[in-house]
Amino acid sequence: GRDGETLDALQLVVAIAANKGRADGARIVLDADNYRESHVHKLEDMARSYAAEAKESDQEVVLPDLRPYDRRIIHMTLRDDPEVETYSEGEGRRRVLVISPRT
Repeated sequence: GRDGETLDALQLVVAIAANKGRADGARIVLDADNYRESHVHKLEDMARSYAAEAKESDQEVVLPDLRPYDRRIIHMTLRDDPEVETYSEGEGRRRVLVISPRT
């Protein structure tokens, strides 16, 4: 599915079934063909590319339509870059991630 939506849905169903009757709530992670790891690498590459664009243009780059986990990966990838800062703004489905050159 788009951006691993099917994998996430299956993971949720399996987690609900596996945790039925459990008080401690085991964490279940499903993966297929190393999708999750390759998705993280894709996001890291995308973050660096957009950061370079923000630096070069000296303008903010706005990334809409990211899931919370994806936004977190981008924030974490760029947190040590002294030339850009990242922040999220908006609420719910309108939440966006902004990569801004530091002034």
